[in-house]
Amino acid sequence: MAASGDQKPNSKALEPEDPMALVGVTFEQKPDDEALDEMACSIVEEYMRMGWTGENILRLFHNPAFKLTNNILQRKGEAYVQGLVDSVDRARGAVAGKVRDSS
Repeated sequence: MAASGDQKPNSKALEPEDPMALVGVTFEQKPDDEALDEMACSIVEEYMRMGWTGENILRLFHNPAFKLTNNILQRKGEAYVQGLVDSVDRARGAVAGKVRDSS
């Protein structure tokens, strides 16, 4: 079923206030260690939920094109990022095991 005009049925024109549009922001000052920890954990969890492997997530942190993740790596170090990836992976595995056991 074709939509009117040349527009595909599952696409729409970009709207300035589209809540699904990716928007980059900057901080007025550098985040403190606690904020950086929260952001790093959230990023790792989100990519793991999307099915990324720990190796792929580490590549994301090493890529300077991804400024936030690369900045976390530069400030916190390789061991911190690897430990975070391992910790989130273990936690997700433990949750998955509990879900399987309750089925």
